[in-house]
Amino acid sequence: MSEAYITFSKANKLDRAFEAYLHGRFDLTVYTDEQYANLRHELETVVHVDGSGGAAVSITALNLFIEGLWGLCSKLQFHSSLLADLIRKAIREHDGEIPITYTFARAELYPFFTRYFSLLTKHHLAVLDIADINESLYAKFEYPAIIAGLTTNGRRFVKYLQRTGVPQVHDNQFMSLSVRPHVQIEIYSSFALVDGQPDFGPFTDVLAIGFNAYLDYYHLSHWHRPSPTETAVEVALQNIHYHALREYIANRFGAVPKDNLFFRYLDIPLTPLICWLEQWNENPQGMPTENLRGKSATELVGFADEVVAILAPAGIATMQEGVDRPFPLPLLANGETLVGTLPRPAPY
Repeated sequence: MSEAYITFSKANKLDRAFEAYLHGRFDLTVYTDEQYANLRHELETVVHVDGSGGAAVSITALNLFIEGLWGLCSKLQFHSSLLADLIRKAIREHDGEIPITYTFARAELYPFFTRYFSLLTKHHLAVLDIADINESLYAKFEYPAIIAGLTTNGRRFVKYLQRTGVPQVHDNQFMSLSVRPHVQIEIYSSFALVDGQPDFGPFTDVLAIGFNAYLDYYHLSHWHRPSPTETAVEVALQNIHYHALREYIANRFGAVPKDNLFFRYLDIPLTPLICWLEQWNENPQGMPTENLRGKSATELVGFADEVVAILAPAGIATMQEGVDRPFPLPLLANGETLVGTLPRPAPY
C-alpha cells in the first residue's frame, strides 16, 4: 500500500495570493475579538424602524442574525416571519392595546434585508447562495426562505456573542413543514348594526388561508357563492406567496365595503399577512397585547416534533397529535354553514 503524499511544484510561491487561496479553500477566515466587536457594532447599525407611536420598534441586523440561529447554532434561517416574531416580542409586554401598523412592503424592507445579506457575505459568516436570494428578491419579488450553514467564522462569532453576555443568543430549533390554519376571511353581501349587534347578510365568498412560516408560503382555498340559493363552489386552490396573495385579495375584494368583510385569525395576530390585513381593512382596531403572547401554532408543532424525535428512539415517548379544527371553519359569522365542502388535510 503506497503512502499518501502531496506534491508541491517549485514554481509555486508562498505569497499573499496563496494565503488567500488557502483561506477560501479551507474556510480559514477567523476574526480576532476586536474584529468581532467591530462586526457586532456594524450589525447593530443596520436598523429597520417600523410601527407608530408607542408601538414603534427598531430591529437591527444583529437581532435578525440571532433570531435566525438554528441547528444547535450551526446554521442560519431566514424568512420574513423572523421579522414579525421580533416585532411581536418587542411589544407583547406592553399594557393595553397597540395599533398594528407594521408594514412588510418591499420598499421598506428590501434595503434592510439586502444590507443584512451583504454583511453576512462580507464577513464570511454564512454560506449563502446570493444568486438564489437575488432571484427571489428581484425576479420573483418575494422574500427568500433559506437555511444556510454558518462558516467557522460565523460559529465563532456566535461563541463570541455568548462569551460577551448577549442573552438572546440561543438555538431556535423550531421547524415544521406543515401548513397550519392561519386566517379565514368571510365576505358578506351586506352589513348592519341592529341593536348594537352586527348583522351580516348572506355570504358570497370564503377564503381559508393556511401558512407555513418557515417556507414562507401560504395555501389559499377560495369558495364563491353566486347567490344565496346556490351552493358555494371552490374557485381557487393553490400555494401562493405573500405579495401574490395580497394582490389576489385586493383585486378581488378591494371594492367591497370593508364592513362586509369578517376576519377570523387562527394564529397569533402579528404576521406579515395579518399586519397587511389590519391596514387594508380601513377600520383598524387596537390589538390587545395579551393576544400577542405565547408561541405561534407553528412553533408549538415544531417543538412537539422535536420532543418526539429526541425521546421516541429510546422508546420512552409516544405522541398522538390533537385533531385540528375543521378548516375552513364550517360555521360562518352570520350563522350560515359553508356546505358542499370537506375539511382538507394540511398540505405538505
